[in-house]
Amino acid sequence: MLENAKKKKLKSVYNLKNIDINHNYYELKKEELKYNFFMIYGIGTNIIKEDIANNNRTIFKSDQNKITKLYIDKNQKYICCCKESKLMSTICIYDFENKNKPIILSLHKFKTEDISISNDGKYILSSGGEDDKQLILTEIKNQYFIYKTSSDFPYSNVSFFHKTNNFIIG
Repeated sequence: MLENAKKKKLKSVYNLKNIDINHNYYELKKEELKYNFFMIYGIGTNIIKEDIANNNRTIFKSDQNKITKLYIDKNQKYICCCKESKLMSTICIYDFENKNKPIILSLHKFKTEDISISNDGKYILSSGGEDDKQLILTEIKNQYFIYKTSSDFPYSNVSFFHKTNNFIIG
């Protein structure tokens, strides 16, 4: 009975047609899922972080502009989103546990194409869209921009290397 209620709720919330739950897999992985199984998604202008195992939901509220990109750093310290606007796009950086106010950065015109956070969680690298064509490295804590460059073409992918704060762009 409880399983049918969960399926019905999941179907209605996520507009899904069919849900199959592998209970054997869930039981085997229950301890692992208890601590590390989140589903993070954007709905409209907000970000939802859903703890699947404990059925808890955290809502990260933001302004009226639509979300164009979501990013979670590998240390699960920050959840970031890029928002498109008619003047300056914004990057909203939320504490993963939603304990602090978000950091709002307005760095690029109209659209932020891609973002990446350094392995130590100190820096954010962002690239502007077609109208901006800039690459900006910013310190998250103090919001100081460290490095800025532009190109004839937009940078569509930015990423920090796995074990260092060196980055690659493309």
